[in-house]
Amino acid sequence: MRFAGYWKEPVHMKITDNIHGIKIDFNVTEQIKRFVYVYIIEGKRLYLIDTGVAGSEKEIAAYLRSIGRDMNEVAGILLTHSHPDHIGGARKIKDASGCFVYSSQEERSWIENIDLQYSRRPIPNFYQLLNCPVSVDKTLADGDILHLEPGITIQVLVTKGHSHGSLSYLWQEENIMLTGDAVPVIGDIPIFDNITDSIASLEEIISHPDIRFYLSSWDSPQNHANGRAAITESLKLLNGIKSVVQQLCATSPEMKMEEIVEKVCSAMNLERFKDNPLFRKSIAA
Repeated sequence: MRFAGYWKEPVHMKITDNIHGIKIDFNVTEQIKRFVYVYIIEGKRLYLIDTGVAGSEKEIAAYLRSIGRDMNEVAGILLTHSHPDHIGGARKIKDASGCFVYSSQEERSWIENIDLQYSRRPIPNFYQLLNCPVSVDKTLADGDILHLEPGITIQVLVTKGHSHGSLSYLWQEENIMLTGDAVPVIGDIPIFDNITDSIASLEEIISHPDIRFYLSSWDSPQNHANGRAAITESLKLLNGIKSVVQQLCATSPEMKMEEIVEKVCSAMNLERFKDNPLFRKSIAA
């Protein structure tokens, strides 16, 4: 079994008449199995939300052929953030299609310089998950509106916290919110650079009242009711973690990080994550 890359066939799904999801499973290490969703907006041209790990472009191309489309029809890649499982296929797709790549200004340097990203966030098997950078054609800010084509208008939301410049995308005509990794999944590892920003981002996402579908990169697609319930539970989790850490720092400022992590895990029933380096980094943040 490869430590990084695919460990079983991805799951393809048609969510609405004009949006598709590809669930791509991969390994970070032999023990750590993960997945990521890549979403395809289908119009006269095609628009991808993220691109999976390195090699995902092959699965994306195969799926496009299965629905009678082709990689050269891809006009845009809208990146939610710079982590390897979101940008791994971007360079190959851009080379094949000539498409535009969009990202936040804050994460542009990590997308265009993967060595810099690795130096700041050295996850295991990084260069198997992400083996080439991609150039960004347009950077996006909060509230920007992308008129990609008639019927596909995208509102940009800055939803940082999981990473330092994460974006979410609201497809206005369809009332579909694509949230990247902004919404922590209950039962999965909470990963964030800044918990206060993560909480604010969740509050921003849930403030939009008429969303039909919430499409997350690390959870299954959710309808309106289930999506709002998931966000509410995620807010409860993050506020709980923040409260425990603040209390420990106030009452025992000399406490070492190892002890803080153990106490957070005990208080929040997260013991299974206490040895995970990404979770430890989140608590330290």
